[in-house]
Amino acid sequence: MGTTGEKVLIGCGIALGIFVALIIALILAIGAAIETGYIPETTALPAGKIHPRYIKQLKEIGVINPDEKVLYFYSGSLISVKNEGNLYTKDRLISYKKYNDELEMYSAPYHEITAIEFEPSKSWMEESTITVTLIDGSWFEFAVSADSNGDKKFYDKLIETWKRNKEDIIVKDKPGQSH
Repeated sequence: MGTTGEKVLIGCGIALGIFVALIIALILAIGAAIETGYIPETTALPAGKIHPRYIKQLKEIGVINPDEKVLYFYSGSLISVKNEGNLYTKDRLISYKKYNDELEMYSAPYHEITAIEFEPSKSWMEESTITVTLIDGSWFEFAVSADSNGDKKFYDKLIETWKRNKEDIIVKDKPGQSH
């Protein structure tokens, strides 16, 4: 039989072991929930990495049309992609957020966008900001996680997509050209 001090140390060791095991189990559960698409990833995702469950949920809440293909997606929500997100397709840019069970959505086809500005985060813990200005002078902004340089990748691909679509519009509008 050990002394009271030894029993206390053993008891503390067991409690610490249980606490560590619970933390590890929680981390594994969160990882599994992210992998299966039940909770959002912490970084911006290109088309090939977006979980099909996210796309299904975006269609369910009316953020994207059934035939739209998402090129890039980011959700800052910790619980569900239905709560908030930013994405773009080949035709438009979309930012949405749920307030008091109402979905507020900003959507702009590329030909209505006059400027897209990027404000990088000042630390890895902050999100970067993208501001979109429209032809009518209105604007909206949204955040993208800097995790794994996802913000820069999201922005770079967005600029490339926007410029390509603007060029397509300019070419289409030139009189006398055939395609």
